[in-house]
Amino acid sequence: MGHRIPEAIPGRPLALTPLAGGPGNPNSDTREFCGWAHAVIETVQRIAQAGHGVREDLLVICHGGPFDEPANVGEALGRLPSSVGFFGALSIERLPTERAITNQLKAFKAL
Repeated sequence: MGHRIPEAIPGRPLALTPLAGGPGNPNSDTREFCGWAHAVIETVQRIAQAGHGVREDLLVICHGGPFDEPANVGEALGRLPSSVGFFGALSIERLPTERAITNQLKAFKAL
């Protein structure tokens, strides 16, 4: 029995590449990618290549790991020709909210 790949668009299969590790990595607050991020990018590329070996029309998107800040996602996508995009979760809702709340608290504390 084969595995069914979910469809992102009717007739187009989707592969989401969630990766362990998150924005808590030591270099997440810098614009420089660490060796860990490069290893994750290589893993996503291997997953994409394997998937495209099965289905040429596979849509691959990345998620998790170093894909946390816009600059990091842009850097990663530039190195991932087999990926068509990025799925944002905490990088779109939690991280910006945390920054906004922290800045608001600092403003009140400064009164």
